[in-house]
Amino acid sequence: MVGAGQAGLAMSRCLAERSIDHVLLERGEVANSWKTERWDSLRLLTPNWQSRLPGFGYEGDDPDGYRTMPETVDFLDRYAQVISAPVQINTAVTSVRATDEGYVVSTGLGDWRCPTIVLATGACNIARIPAIAEALSPGISTLTPMHYRNPDQLEDGGVFVVGASATGTHSRRPTGSTGAEATTAGAPSQSRPKNSGPHFAGPSAARTGATKTRSLLWNPGWPTKTGWTSWSDNGPPIRRPRMP
Repeated sequence: MVGAGQAGLAMSRCLAERSIDHVLLERGEVANSWKTERWDSLRLLTPNWQSRLPGFGYEGDDPDGYRTMPETVDFLDRYAQVISAPVQINTAVTSVRATDEGYVVSTGLGDWRCPTIVLATGACNIARIPAIAEALSPGISTLTPMHYRNPDQLEDGGVFVVGASATGTHSRRPTGSTGAEATTAGAPSQSRPKNSGPHFAGPSAARTGATKTRSLLWNPGWPTKTGWTSWSDNGPPIRRPRMP
């Protein structure tokens, strides 16, 4: 298995339950992307009670809260220890080649052979930089979310965030809090005119009293009862999300 993040660890737990021999090859450490490619102020979009993995859930006193990036790292590190995941750290996979017997997985530390391979590397681990970025003045500093950590990295002056989905809107919040003017731009949404990006997202809050609102996911029955989670072959109920 390539990758020891949440997907790889969850698969490891399921394979171990079935007594299937396996190993996880990780380029860095467990939860490497969370440790090295996330900004400091990041929080998960799902409440703590819902952010769980096979056989392992939230055990704190704030189930309706939203986990921070350090808390997510700690959660994954503890999960790897609890399930005794067979992780081979600091083992970067350089290529995968099919053979008559299965696959040859090449790494910086040698080759591995296996009849089956699972790629648990994630869907968004390569920054998508528009071609227009090459035409920017050398005096304009640019960062991708994978390299952005906090406002201390930014030059003096305004900030322009390209992309108005979850990453763009969340990462700009601490930027705005420093006093720097931050502007966000994204493609118009067909399903939600007030949303600046094409990223699919459901309603984030629902009123539960005269003045109180909660995350729509706070009550596990609401998304199902409202039909928001009713997927079909054509995608989610509003429209199919576009992935890069």
